Order: sequence, then structure tokens, then C-alpha cells
Amino acid sequence: MKSNRGIYSTYQIPEEERGEINVSKKTYYLISTVMCDVSCHSFRCVFYISTYQKLCRATDDMHHFTITSAGDNLPAWNWHPQATVSKDNSLVYSGGRGWSLVALDPKTMNVIKQQDYDTYGNLNLGDNLANDINNLPRGTVIFLAINDAIGTLTTNLRNTMKAIGLTNANTINYDGNWSYQLPGQRMSLVFGVYKGGSQILYDYDNTGSTILTKSVDIREQRPALTITPNPSGNFVHMDWNPPENGQPYNYMVYKKQEGVSSFQTVPAKATSHVLNIYPSVSDTISFTNWKGQSYTLPKSASLKMWMEQPNNEDPKGYGKGLINVDSVSKDDFNANPNAYLKNADGSWKYDTVFFGSWDCNGSCDISGDISTQARDTLIPWIQSGRGILFGHDTLIQSNGWGGHPNFTSLRFYFNIENGGFEVADIPWIGSSQVQIQKKGLLTNYPWSIGDIGTVLDTPYSHSTGDIAVGDIWMQYYHPSAPLTTGAVISDPNTGLGTNNFYLTTWNNTAMIQTGHSSGMATPDEQKVLANTLFYLSQTTNQTSWDEHSGQDLTPPDAPPITNVVPDVNANKTEIGYTSVSDKGTTYQYYVEAIGANDNVRTQSDIKTLTITSGLKGYSIVVDTNPNTIPDATIETTSTHYTVNQLIAHDFYVHVASVDNAGNISNVSHYHYVDNTPPTLSVASSNTNWTTGNVVLTATASDNESGLNSIQTPDGNWIQSSSATYTVSSNGTFTFVAKDNMGNTTTKTIVVSNIDKTVPTEPVINNNTSWTNVSSVPVSVTSGQDGQSGVSKTEYKLEGATNQGYVTYAQSFAITNEGVTKITARTFDNVGNVSNETVSYVRIDRSAPMNTSILIQLK
Repeated sequence: MKSNRGIYSTYQIPEEERGEINVSKKTYYLISTVMCDVSCHSFRCVFYISTYQKLCRATDDMHHFTITSAGDNLPAWNWHPQATVSKDNSLVYSGGRGWSLVALDPKTMNVIKQQDYDTYGNLNLGDNLANDINNLPRGTVIFLAINDAIGTLTTNLRNTMKAIGLTNANTINYDGNWSYQLPGQRMSLVFGVYKGGSQILYDYDNTGSTILTKSVDIREQRPALTITPNPSGNFVHMDWNPPENGQPYNYMVYKKQEGVSSFQTVPAKATSHVLNIYPSVSDTISFTNWKGQSYTLPKSASLKMWMEQPNNEDPKGYGKGLINVDSVSKDDFNANPNAYLKNADGSWKYDTVFFGSWDCNGSCDISGDISTQARDTLIPWIQSGRGILFGHDTLIQSNGWGGHPNFTSLRFYFNIENGGFEVADIPWIGSSQVQIQKKGLLTNYPWSIGDIGTVLDTPYSHSTGDIAVGDIWMQYYHPSAPLTTGAVISDPNTGLGTNNFYLTTWNNTAMIQTGHSSGMATPDEQKVLANTLFYLSQTTNQTSWDEHSGQDLTPPDAPPITNVVPDVNANKTEIGYTSVSDKGTTYQYYVEAIGANDNVRTQSDIKTLTITSGLKGYSIVVDTNPNTIPDATIETTSTHYTVNQLIAHDFYVHVASVDNAGNISNVSHYHYVDNTPPTLSVASSNTNWTTGNVVLTATASDNESGLNSIQTPDGNWIQSSSATYTVSSNGTFTFVAKDNMGNTTTKTIVVSNIDKTVPTEPVINNNTSWTNVSSVPVSVTSGQDGQSGVSKTEYKLEGATNQGYVTYAQSFAITNEGVTKITARTFDNVGNVSNETVSYVRIDRSAPMNTSILIQLK
């Protein structure tokens, strides 16, 4: 019945679906759910659990639980999740913009988990919710409540439903058109029982209608997963055992990389069977594929030619023989999609479908859209894990064109938003070049198309009023006219995503801007298409897989440079650095098994591993550029390296570590500047006393930037490693050596061994007057020499006494009568001779003669 606050409803669960739980050693069965009082901002739901005897009548041992919201007197945007458990087992929760979880111990009925998940604001919390549920003990009773406060079942809330197993969540459709000002009734409640490990979920809307009867996760019969890293192959090997209940299964592999908060599906097949659904056009192409089969198709069906026609890069086409393409016109597909997507037994026929291989899929109005029947067929296709690729201008809103409402209704599977705006309100971004933004399997298999930052050539294309929030593999490089209309933006409501995308993926869905050129594709674009189609092949019936997207994508640490020692004379530089290890990349995996008969999904435990490819070595560059990034070429595996090349005087050393997967670390940069002056020595040609000139020779060297020149004492610069300078007199003489960085060394030498000056004259000491003595003593005082010093003094005698030059040693005497001339001279140590000094000794010991004078007179 309907109350003045909302709706009361009671739903009796069918007997065959009633969940069994154990409370206090008794067996209880959920026999009725709720009486829900629902309004815009509040609800109150009462669960009744009672014991049954043979499932035919209820006993009076009733056990009830009450879940209520915080009340409608609080604005929705101010709700803060709260939860309490009262003594009467009343669970008080505010739902608001996401999910509320309460988990009860099946024996005590005590709360063991209570948590709110604001998945409206953060989709990744949906994965947290799913993980929290899966990690609960077996037999746990769970209550989930959702109350979308803004009146819209948003993409994030829908995806959360999918994450916890509500596979029909996309069919939920609430009545009414309301907002904060116009209250209405919007509430979905899920009750679950882990029955011996089986998760039974019941989903009710505000009228009590069952939206999903059950989705079972048989925990004791789930796939058993083992994962093993293969470092040499740079992939993860996976094995799993199927659930044992007698039916065939398909499988999907889920992966979450470190630093990423949500799981996504990844490729699980070695080949891909693709259906290209093309708009009919008059232009045709003719070609022969690598199998020798000839085709004439509309040009809008060129995908088959691109993938299968031999080319000069691969004899099996850009699909490398791994991708087989069938084609069907959009009109034929729209009329009967199941006839093309399914085999006779109802199983899916293809791995991936591709729409949009022509501009605007043939028309920007509704004639370019898929039919409602096609859309409704594609929903379970996507949910089954099959790949779907949309091309350019498929997800297009009206903007006066009519648009593609059925295509656009699937946008949330692609994690592509429009921000609530019309197509013209979001700037279009376009270019004829795209740049890789993300590294992984999609960029290196089956074609290695480049690392992050690689620029690829494509026909001109553009985004059209969409914002991709999923994985952005490639963006437009240097966006340009004619169709670029504004700035790069994110979703104005959430701040997430970007309108600058060429290729985006989310799980098993992708959108690429191929198609704007109407049947044209460069080799780069055809390789991107091949990699994307392979990437989207994500279901398999096998139980093992070499998971090549689980690669070592994490670069090693940068090796710290410890020393740089250049030797310009030997034309080499010695470089030392600290060793590092390969870090590897950590992943979490689980496998989901999908029953072919009952479509029941079961999940393995989550497994975690780190795959490392091992350190390959070090890449080193020496140059004059401060920002050089070494490539993946290995120079050495040692932590010491000699660069045999001429080194500039001001240079940079760049060292990066590289692992075996080709991941390059951040670069250690070392700026070497020669601040060391050259060496300089000065030698004299003669260190002994000399009367001649002295030649000074300066010798210089510099093992770093190299010697530039030597300056001699007269100021001249000599461009040589040696220079001479002749000195003719004593003094102080300075040489300067300069290297190529301008560092200088000064060396001064004192020359004091040149003696070109004669000594002073010696002094002869004697009586120079006539004397009547037997002998006259003579002494000589040597002259002085202030440089090399006095070597000797010589004297000689002439006259009354004759004697040649002899070295004066001591005083002597002159005894001969008459006049004796004494001559003396002084020598210095280099042979300079003083002027001569002369003195005389006069001795007269004889009496005068008696001489008579005869005078004769005439």
C-alpha cells in the first residue's frame, strides 16, 4: 500500500529461491523481504527471517532487521554515511550517492562489516565493494542498499551493480522526472545470502518489483587460478580449473596493475574473429587477401582489406594472419543482429564487432544509428565480454543533426561521458598525428608501434563532443585546424577524462577516431587497428593463457653517478655509478567463469604477482646537451664505463638503466665542468754559476679540458705544451699555463746563477818606500765578489825579483835589493778576473861609492 511518505511494499520470495542461513544452530530461511517506506531522501525497509520446517510453514521464531536512511530532512549533497546496529538488530544507514553494505555473522547475527561507498563520486569504490563482498566469509548475510540522491542511475552506479554481479543492471528504468525540487521515489535494495558459499542476490526497486532474481557465485566451485611470471618472455602464464558442475564455460581474465584502483578485462585469445558492420556507400575496393581469396566490397568495409591484404611489412597483412574479418552492411545487421552475431546453437559467433568505419557511420542523423533491436542485442554481447569497437562520430548527440541515440545509449560501457552538454559545447580536438600516452599490450602486439611519446601518422580526424574517462592510449599531437574548436578539457562535473583522445579503451570496449577520412588509413593507423582488435578479444573457452598484457612496464631506478674522470689526452672519460635492480610491475588477477547453460558467473580468488624482466644493463651518453635521454642501447653491464671519445671541456654525462623489457629508467645527469687548473713546471738549463745566458723551459699539461697555451715572462702566449725563455741576467721570471676552460696556473722562478761581473781589485799591503832592510814583507787582500764569490787571488813579481803568477796563499817577503814590482789580481768562481793591482818594494842595502873628482886646470 502507499503511504503519505512513499511506498510500502512486501515481496514474498519464491520458495525455490529462499536463502538458507544458520543462526544459533538453527536453520533460518528468508521468507519475505521488505516493507519499504520510500521517499526522495529516506527509506525504511524491514526484513523478516524465520525458521521453516520442511519449507512449508513458518514458525513463530521470527528474526527481523530494519534498514533505514538518515531521513529526508538532510540535503542529499550533505549526506554523510552513518551506520549503527541497535539492540533490536535495527540497521540504520544513509544511502545517498552510492551503496551501503552491512554484513552479518550467520551464527551470531552480529555485524562484521559495515561500509559506505560513494560510487557516484568515485567509480573505483565499486571495485572495492565487489572485493569486500567476495572477501566475506562463507555463509555471511549481506544487505546492500542504493539510493541515488540526484535521481539518476548514473554510469558509476550501473557499473558498480555490474561489478557485484547484477548483470541486468542496465535494464533498470525508474519512472518519473524529478530533481531536488521535485521529489520522487528512487531506491534499489539488494538482499544477499551467502548460502554455503553461494551468493544469492535479490534486487528490488521502490515498488517491490524484482529486477534481478539472482546471481550466484559458487565460491567452493569457482575456478582455481594459478599465475606464474615468465621473465624471459615478459608475460604472465595463467592456468585455471573450471567449476565442477557439468557445463561448459567461457572465461574472462581480469587484471589490475599497481597504482590503478579498478580491475579491467584483458585479451584472452590468440586470434580474433571480427565482424565489421559498415554503412553502405557507392565507392568500392577490390583486393586479394593472403589466402588468395578475392573480394570486392564497399570502401566503408576496408577493414578486411587492411587486416588481410599482403603488404610490404607483412605477407599476411596488418592483421598478421591473426585477425579474420567478416563484413555486413549496417542495414542488414540492424534488421536481424542475432543472425550475424550468433551461431545456430545460440552461442556468440565473433570475438569483436566494429562500427563506424565511415565518417559519421554514413550519416550524422538517425539513419547512421544502429537499430533498437541491434542495441538490445549488443548489451548482452558486451556483458558477455565480447569486444566492441566504435569508430569516429558513432557516439554523437543531436546538435540539430538527429544524432545516434542508440549508439549513444551505450556510452557508459565505454566510460565515455558528454558532461551533460550538447555536442557543440565540448571542444573538438583533431590532428593528422597522434601520440602514444600509455604502454602495454595494445602498443606492442601484434605490432610494436612505439613507446610512450611516439608520434604516429594518421589521416586527419577529431573527437566530437565526447570526453573519454577510460584508458587513453593515444591523443592528438599538436591539435590543428580545420576542425579543432577549442581547448582540451575534462568533464566539468567530475574533473575526469579528456576530450583529446584518438583511442580509448575500457574493459572489452574501445573507441577510435578511424572513419573520419571515409575509408582511408595510413600504415600506422592500420597497425593500431590490428592491435586494438586483438586487444578486444577477451573471452575464451580455454583454461590456460599466456597473458601478454601483464608485462614488466616499470622502469628500473636511475643509477646514481658517483664519479666522472675525464682524460683529454687519452681521449676518454671514466664514469662510475651505483648499481640498481629491476623493479618489475605488480599485477592482481582473477578469472571469471561464465556458465554456457545458465550464464552464472563465478570468480576465482584474486592472485598477485610481480613480473620482472631483469636488468639488462646501462645506456650512457656523453655530450654537451644537459637533457639528453639515452636510448635502450646497452653500453655496459658493469658499474664502470670508459667512453672512448674526445671530451669537450664542459660536458654532460647521462646514465640510464634498462631492463630486459626495454623499460628505461629516469636519467641520472652529471654536469662536468673543468675547474681544475693545469699543471706547470719550469726548469732552468743551468743551475750552476755561469757567465752565459740561462734558458728557462716551461712544461704544462691538463688531462681534463686540455691545455690551451703557455705565457712566457715577456707576455707572449705560446700555443704549445712547452715554451722556452732565455734569461741573460738574474731576476724573477713568471710563466702562466691556461687550459681550455680558462683555468690558469702561475709558476715563478728565480734566476740567480748568472755572474758576468768581475771581482773588485785585490789590495797589496807592503812598504813602498826605499828601505835598507834585509826583506820587505808583502801581503795581499783578495778582491770582493758579490755573486759567484772569490775563487782565488794571484800575484807575480817583476824587477829585482821575478816570479810568474802564483796563487796567493799567505804573506811573503821580498829580499832582493832593487825595485820589485808586485802585480795582483782576483778571480771569481766563474772565471771573471778583477783589474790588476800594482805595488812596488824598494830595497837598498849598499853604501854609496867613494868617488874622487879631479879637476884639471888649463
